[in-house]
Amino acid sequence: MESQKSEGNLPSLVVPAQSLAPSSSKALELASSLIDTTGTGGDVTRDEIVSLPVDRPGKTQFFRIHPELHADVNILKVDGINGTEKYAVVPAMVKSLDNVGLYTLFFGVHRDGSYFLWPVSATSSDGYSRSARQIAVAAMKQWCRLVSNRATSVYIKRVAPHCEDIPVWPDEKTFADLLVLAFGDGHIIDSPEHPIVKEMWLQ
Repeated sequence: MESQKSEGNLPSLVVPAQSLAPSSSKALELASSLIDTTGTGGDVTRDEIVSLPVDRPGKTQFFRIHPELHADVNILKVDGINGTEKYAVVPAMVKSLDNVGLYTLFFGVHRDGSYFLWPVSATSSDGYSRSARQIAVAAMKQWCRLVSNRATSVYIKRVAPHCEDIPVWPDEKTFADLLVLAFGDGHIIDSPEHPIVKEMWLQ
C-alpha cells in the first residue's frame, strides 16, 4: 500500500495528445501568416532584355516574328575559339573588310519568352535563304517552327494551328535599341581603329 501511495504522488509525464497540435483555427492562422502580401510579384518587378542573340530560331521551339521590327544590316562573321562571332558593320566600313554580308535581321520571340534576332541573307537566292525569308514573313501572323530539309536544301515550316497565344513584345523598343542589345558590347565595327579591322590589316 505504501508503494502504491508513493507512485500516486509522482507528477504525470504524459501530455494529452490534443495539446501537441494547434487547433484547426490556430493552424489556419499560422498558415495564413506564411503568405507574402507585400506586393513583390509581377506588379513590382518585370523582366528586361539585357542581351540579344543573333541566330536562327531554336530547332525545337515555335516562334513569332515582329511585324515591324526588322531591317537590313551588314554583318561580318568571324570564326574564333569560342565559335562564330557576328559583328555589325556600318556602311562606310564595308569596303575595308572582306566577307561582309547584307542580312535582314528579324526580331522574334520563342514561346518560352526568349527573344532573338534572326539573320537571313538579303542577297542570297539559295533554297535556305529564300525559304527562311518566307517563313519569317509567315511567322508574323502564326506560330511556326523551323525544320531543315537537307535533301532539298530548304527550310520547312511547321505551324501550330491551334495555338492562339499572343506574343509578348518588349515595350517601346526601337530597332536601334535591339541592335545595341545584340552588338553593343564591342561588336559594332564603325572605324579603322576597331580590333577586328586592325587584325585583318595587321595594323
